Amino acid sequence: MKRNLLLLAVLIASLLAGYGLKRVTANSEAAKPTPTPEVFQPLPADQRAFEAVRAALAEELKVDPLTITLESAEAVEWTDSCLGLGGPAESCLQAITPGFLVTVKHGGTVYEFHTDQSAESVREVK
Repeated sequence: MKRNLLLLAVLIASLLAGYGLKRVTANSEAAKPTPTPEVFQPLPADQRAFEAVRAALAEELKVDPLTITLESAEAVEWTDSCLGLGGPAESCLQAITPGFLVTVKHGGTVYEFHTDQSAESVREVK
């Protein structure tokens, strides 16, 4: 009986030791640092510019954005921070500002917009 208990104890200890090793190994692998991913930009810059223009025009016209289609999106360098569209009462930094000239169409009417490279600034040509 003592022998059976001893064998059972050794067997349980072996199983527990094996489980502990696997667990340590798994935790060691999980503890490795993961590389920091680069900033994910889901769309190319010209497509982001179009989507920003589409959203701005749809809001202005109070229409479904999907009814606005892209005619062209051309990379340009604006001569100032106002994207070449500063008004007389506006102060614009005189600096080359990369961006896009985006032409869109809605209901037969063509609209032209200027954006910066990130499409955070969107201005309509009036």
